[in-house]
Amino acid sequence: PSKNIDTGMGVERMACIIQGAETNYETDLFMPIINEIESICGISYTGQKEFKVIADHIRSLTFALSDGATFENYGRGYVLRRLLRRSVRMGKKLGVNEPFIYKLVETVVSIMKESYPDLENTKSEVKALVLQEEELFHKTLAAGERRLNQLIEESVDGTISGYDAFK
Repeated sequence: PSKNIDTGMGVERMACIIQGAETNYETDLFMPIINEIESICGISYTGQKEFKVIADHIRSLTFALSDGATFENYGRGYVLRRLLRRSVRMGKKLGVNEPFIYKLVETVVSIMKESYPDLENTKSEVKALVLQEEELFHKTLAAGERRLNQLIEESVDGTISGYDAFK
């Protein structure tokens, strides 16, 4: 019933063109998130991949969790878990070794709430879910690192078995 053409551009590409930005990440849809990451890690953004990954993933997480998805070990919940874990790893590359992704939910909501007012209603729940998952992943990383160091110390020549490396 509606006559229209889907250009396939997406809102980010349109914003990039209208705002004269080099990439989608230099638009007002991403820069507030990137600016917040800068303030958290103390590093200036100069196009680093880590900033882009974190900004992109927190938007996906915020929308999906707001829509009722949850972190799980299968299906879409596992995809969300992987997005969060990748973001945490990127944060570590930027020198952030404690939970911080949850802090970015507020920025995503402030950027998108005019078009998606429901984000404001679920913001607290989304922040809590992200924080809980971040804390869980940090514990998992710490336990794995402790185990790896233990295996290396117990080894004769600093070599560990493939089995132990896989674990």
